[in-house]
Amino acid sequence: PVVFLLWIILMDVISPLAELERTTSVDSHGEAGLPAEIALFRVRLERATRRGRLSPRMPDLLAWAARLSGAVRVVVLDLANVRALDTNGALEIRALHLHLEAQGRGLVLAGVDPELYQKLLSLKVIPEIEPLNVCTDVEIALGRAYVVMEFDLPEPGK
Repeated sequence: PVVFLLWIILMDVISPLAELERTTSVDSHGEAGLPAEIALFRVRLERATRRGRLSPRMPDLLAWAARLSGAVRVVVLDLANVRALDTNGALEIRALHLHLEAQGRGLVLAGVDPELYQKLLSLKVIPEIEPLNVCTDVEIALGRAYVVMEFDLPEPGK
């Protein structure tokens, strides 16, 4: 038991968890606010990369999703800061998608470069997530989130 606890502590030191930060505006000036139905979350690595030597791990996205406001219909997850996504991280994203879909919500990924796209494709995260919901930047992802909210999701309460 002691060795196992030491291993957990060691893993947290060399490969810490990334953080998710909710952003209420699109640009750095805070001029373009988002409706309550669309939640933009950025994966933050600053603290994690200062502490760890390896790429940070994705947090438990299912536990995180359980704390989302009931008003949120579409989650935009900005992965632009993620340079290396391991298999567990990709599977966390897949599980998040399935969880949100079961609740009648949508998931749009932002900041996905070609390398990350190939990783998600090879791990069968895509096509589980609609390929149109995987975007290269936040602005395109937010536009897609509006389309998903208006046309792809069931009406709230139905």
